[in-house]
Amino acid sequence: MLTADILYLSLPIYMTFAFRKYKKGETLWHQMLYFLLYIYFINVIRLTLFPIPFDKDYIEMARNRDLQFINHHFIPFTDIWSSIKNTNLHNLKWTLYVLGGNLALLVPFGILYPLLKSKVTLKKIAAYSFLISFSIESTQLFISLILQFNYRSFSVDDLILNTIGGILGYLAVLFFKHFKNRIETLNPALKTNT
Repeated sequence: MLTADILYLSLPIYMTFAFRKYKKGETLWHQMLYFLLYIYFINVIRLTLFPIPFDKDYIEMARNRDLQFINHHFIPFTDIWSSIKNTNLHNLKWTLYVLGGNLALLVPFGILYPLLKSKVTLKKIAAYSFLISFSIESTQLFISLILQFNYRSFSVDDLILNTIGGILGYLAVLFFKHFKNRIETLNPALKTNT
């Protein structure tokens, strides 16, 4: 099995990037946000793609045991509707975990990216969230095709939920900025020079 530990080999690349940003006069606040974004993406990749099976015996066993119960879903809302329709008291926790997990996956991106970049629009966040999710889902599909069994599934519903999650994160930032501006308008003494 190829584990997510390999992802930490990217740390020297990140450190080089961070040092170059520091030399260009990047603020400590932005440095911290870039680091959080780096750690966040490492963990997204770890959760969605790893471990990747490379052991021949395991792969052969998986193919023989017909692990095809993990299916790819290309029709929108099939997984969401099926999860909701088949939910009962016994699997409610699992349904909330799957749907909520996919919704929550890109919320941090929707929060961190607008804090780093000043001119971010809802359209841009939606497009970036969709592209990130599509990259993850496509990689899962590609690895499954190489391994010749579905180790992870491609789901259009994951794309939808991930994209909505990114948008929700962005809307949370907008709400916070609006709330902060309202408080500063009502009480100018609280205004900070940021």
